[in-house]
Amino acid sequence: MSAPSESRTAPPPRQTRRWSRAVAALTVVAVASLGAVATASMASAADVNLALNKTAWASTGTASAAFDGNTNTRWESAAVDGSWIEVDLGTVSSISGLDLRWEGAFASTYAVFASDDRTSWTQIYATDEGPGGVESVVPQVADAHGRFVRLVGAKRATPYGVSLWELQVLGTAGSEPGTDPGEDGPTPTIVIPPPAPGTCSFNTAVGTTATASSGNAQNAIDNNLGTRWESAANNDEWFQIDLRRAIDICGFNITWEGAYADAYTVQVSSDKQTWTTVQNVTAGTGGTEKLRLDTDTTARYVRWNGVTRHTNYGYSFFEFKVLTKGEVPAVPELELPTTELFGPNVFVLDPSMDAADLQAYINKIDTQQEPNQFGDERYQFLLKPGDYGNLDAKIGFYTSVSGLGAKPDDVKIGKLTVDALWFSGNGTQNFWRSVENLSTTGTSMWAVAQAAPMRRVHIGGNLELHTSWWGWTSGGYIADSKIDGILPSYTQQQWYTRDSEFTGFAGPLWNNVFSGSTGVVATDDGLTNQVTDADFPTGATTWLDTTGTVAEKPFLYLDGTDYKVFVPALRNGTTGVTWDGEDEAGESLPLSDFFIVKEGATAAQINAQLDAGKNLLFTPGVYSVDETIQIDRPDTVVLGLGLATLRPVGGVDAMHTADVDGVRIAGLLFDAGAEKSDTVLTLGTAGSDADHADDPQIVQDVFVRVGGIVHGKVEDAIVVNADDTIVDHIWSWRADHGEGVEWGPDGNYAGQGFVVNGDDVSAYGLFVEHYEKYNVLWNGERGRTLFFQNELAYDVPDIDSWIAPNGAKGYAAYKVADGVKEHEAWGLGSYSNFTEDDDAPVQIQVDNAYEVPSDSAGIKMHHLSTVSLGGQGIYSHVINGVGPQAGGNGTETKPSTVTLYQGVDVVLRTPTVAATWPGKQYLGTGRTVTVTVSATGATPTGTVEIREGATLRASAALDASGVARVALPGSLSVGVHQLTVAYLGDAQTEAKSLATHALQVGKATPLITATAGPVRHGVGGTITANVGTTAGPVTTGRVKLINTRTGGVRYANVTDGAVTFTLGKDYPAGITTFRVRYLGSPTNRPVSTVLTIDVKRAKSTTTGKLTGQTASANAVVTGRVTAPGTTPTGKVTARVVSSTGKIVSSRSSNLVGRAYSVTLARLAPGTYTVRVSYGGSESTNPSGTVLTLVVR
Repeated sequence: MSAPSESRTAPPPRQTRRWSRAVAALTVVAVASLGAVATASMASAADVNLALNKTAWASTGTASAAFDGNTNTRWESAAVDGSWIEVDLGTVSSISGLDLRWEGAFASTYAVFASDDRTSWTQIYATDEGPGGVESVVPQVADAHGRFVRLVGAKRATPYGVSLWELQVLGTAGSEPGTDPGEDGPTPTIVIPPPAPGTCSFNTAVGTTATASSGNAQNAIDNNLGTRWESAANNDEWFQIDLRRAIDICGFNITWEGAYADAYTVQVSSDKQTWTTVQNVTAGTGGTEKLRLDTDTTARYVRWNGVTRHTNYGYSFFEFKVLTKGEVPAVPELELPTTELFGPNVFVLDPSMDAADLQAYINKIDTQQEPNQFGDERYQFLLKPGDYGNLDAKIGFYTSVSGLGAKPDDVKIGKLTVDALWFSGNGTQNFWRSVENLSTTGTSMWAVAQAAPMRRVHIGGNLELHTSWWGWTSGGYIADSKIDGILPSYTQQQWYTRDSEFTGFAGPLWNNVFSGSTGVVATDDGLTNQVTDADFPTGATTWLDTTGTVAEKPFLYLDGTDYKVFVPALRNGTTGVTWDGEDEAGESLPLSDFFIVKEGATAAQINAQLDAGKNLLFTPGVYSVDETIQIDRPDTVVLGLGLATLRPVGGVDAMHTADVDGVRIAGLLFDAGAEKSDTVLTLGTAGSDADHADDPQIVQDVFVRVGGIVHGKVEDAIVVNADDTIVDHIWSWRADHGEGVEWGPDGNYAGQGFVVNGDDVSAYGLFVEHYEKYNVLWNGERGRTLFFQNELAYDVPDIDSWIAPNGAKGYAAYKVADGVKEHEAWGLGSYSNFTEDDDAPVQIQVDNAYEVPSDSAGIKMHHLSTVSLGGQGIYSHVINGVGPQAGGNGTETKPSTVTLYQGVDVVLRTPTVAATWPGKQYLGTGRTVTVTVSATGATPTGTVEIREGATLRASAALDASGVARVALPGSLSVGVHQLTVAYLGDAQTEAKSLATHALQVGKATPLITATAGPVRHGVGGTITANVGTTAGPVTTGRVKLINTRTGGVRYANVTDGAVTFTLGKDYPAGITTFRVRYLGSPTNRPVSTVLTIDVKRAKSTTTGKLTGQTASANAVVTGRVTAPGTTPTGKVTARVVSSTGKIVSSRSSNLVGRAYSVTLARLAPGTYTVRVSYGGSESTNPSGTVLTLVVR
């Protein structure tokens, strides 16, 4: 699931204090300003703000707002790292310092560059521990200067952009303008200056372990100013770090959030028994406090103790750094507590272990797993009974945390944390993790998406279902749990809560389903605006007092020192948790009844153990399955720890069960293999009909993934054949991101996600997404679904490639097969996010999200919704043509809903169908068939199809008068087509087909045009003929060119609808008419056109010179007449013109070859103009030249 693309209204305020960097900024002002005096003391009194009201640019946002001298306006970038802002100082100026006034969204790592020409940049300042608020800094280089100054925010401290109220560049203006802006050369790599050796600047706390009286202590030593420790609102709170090795400590840097301490102490210890106070602060200032020791001290443990709070809130700091003066010693490798029994990926914790070590174990795995979405690492924490104090169980990908008590309250920890800091606060990809069978003493955060179940958990406060940054989330599932407080869920798109107890569920969004639970649902934390099932769609709430027949998931626990697996019994009609009170019904199985499967075990070994009567306990790992794991024994238990993963190879199915009673499968992830499997999990034998109502097969927390790791392929991911099966929380997911994600057979092909063939099957918490056909196909009778979440496939190329077998545009997300008489479902949501939609000529529009039989009153569908995420795609209707359109309104993300759809028992009418066929059709030109459908007592609706055999040729919907105008495609081939008209029927009218009609399709009549470019004798030219039909250019056949003057004929083959004839340079000048004829092809008729061209005469050039120019001798003009590609013929005339303009001589001479010679008459002394002219010929244009003759 990905986040919707639109921005939604912010959720209402929490009752607890929310993080506001604006508060921190205000409280730091005085401190930062005072600090600036000392830091920037080298600045001259004459220094001014060089940037005030100067021209500015930025990567995004309004740059000028940071240079206008107004602290009520601000520049705000887009929410990406690397955003920049730049100012033109006007002249190359000397820079002595910078004042930065950050809004709450600041950059923790940034650099400042200067340039004379905006092409070559020099870094003048950089830091990776920016505190935000107000900063005054001085250049880190000598002679900092430039006309252009650019700040680059390399790393944001929050999920938002970076934002500055004001950026002042201090210094002295220069007189040189520098160079006008150049090409804006690339900003150099940011280099963070290392601390000077011997200075008290080296942080030793990163990678160690922090604990606290309350709150998430680890956030204060993660080297991330986007996270923080926040204590409870008491003065005597404490915060402690185990450095895990002895360190020579020289000081501490504390970067406070707005809630700082007026008074506090800092202590150190080598053994956690004897503590020495090294700092006693009685006038705390907030901001970043830098505490230095008079004398270095060696210690392993550091403890901060609160004395007096500055605010009414708890204490809160972003970072607590423990400093040393030299190279930081490596943090010792932490050895995790494994056992030989469960192997290297299961960690067994005991409350007697050191609290810091316990937290360190959790932190080590979380640091690795928090961003590890598609890794192969799998882990399980098992907590023995007892009190673990403030332990914060942070749970990343492929990590499970489970208590080993008989009841949840036997194991107590501080809290649970699933946040989304790895994904900029967006929790929509927080998949594949779990927690069960423990309790917490305070508020926890469970900002999860799909495949992240919480079972048998007692939360001692609130359970926040949103991230700390209020990003989108896409969960979720809770069962058999008790939450003493409320569940704020404002950013959760959907949620399912089964058989649980809570005070209130606050902020439902699109689809929230509750069954067998107690508590109230409201739109606010105060629970004043309550919503109920009857208010739907307001509040998007579906409430069922009981769930139906169900059993809780088997779990591992300790009975004394013996490990056992408890298998809860089947129950029906109950409400609330199973564990709060008398003993639970069920059976305990000794671990000796199980084959403990460890990484490296083969499918053959597993099957052999099953044949020997063993149950299976999969330890965390990834298992290649080269033969189907076959479960034939009734009541076999298959339990996975730590998201144990099965990957079929060679196209086998991963797991099958026989048609037997009582098989339990829980806690497994199936990865489809690169070679296509028929299924990854099949329950029961195809065609079986044995009754399992008293002891059904049950699947719980089973997840399927197709793609993300490889081009996984499967036809039907999960198939349920066994009657009475209970499916309690699955996520069947064709990947929309990760590796190997591509539409079609060469990508991560997956036909259907969940197919039910058995009768009386129940599904509680059905998450199925992105399949290429039906996401859910339900063929069995009396099926029940409580909660369904779906996204259609993102990568549908276009709607024409996605026509369902019944002719519907698009496959429905949830399809109940035709002929099913009884089916009931509650709380279904389907979303579209077609990523190819932007490039399609029209939006992808799906007919219905849900399709069910409409002809039986036993079909009941409650509380249905559709959502077009950011307008990516359109649902025409919600179900069976009922319900408003979703999408098509820009980027609006607004659900369309149907409260109840119920089928009706009907007797179908027999229609009368008549078709009016056109005459002969021609290739490339479609014709229309008019079909009229009528029935007694009603006007039929629905679709008319025209097919040729099994091939659909055309279809159209009946209009309000029962008429469909079906447009036959022009692409029908030449010949006779046997076509059948079929009316498909509707909820009240039978389908009916007409007798076959023979339609004659003739050849297409192309259009031919002919054109000629300039044609000239001596040069030549071309004639081009183009031949095409309405379907496009003609690609076969020949064109005949006939010269009507000479009778000459030429031929050429058509290529891409065109043919070109070349006319040679000797082609005679004059008017010529051609007949251009396309001779036809098997699909096109012959056609002709006429082209008349005027061949121009060749252009000639005349040159000449004079000889013998005296009064006693006749002058002679000699020269040449030339023309491209030909030899001119004819005569040349020389005319002598006196200075008065009178012609005094005119003589001519014929050309010999291209040369001529004309002897002029004897002339009196003087200056004359000799005009030499060539008269031209039939093939050559006239030309001439002018000479000057001087007779002396």
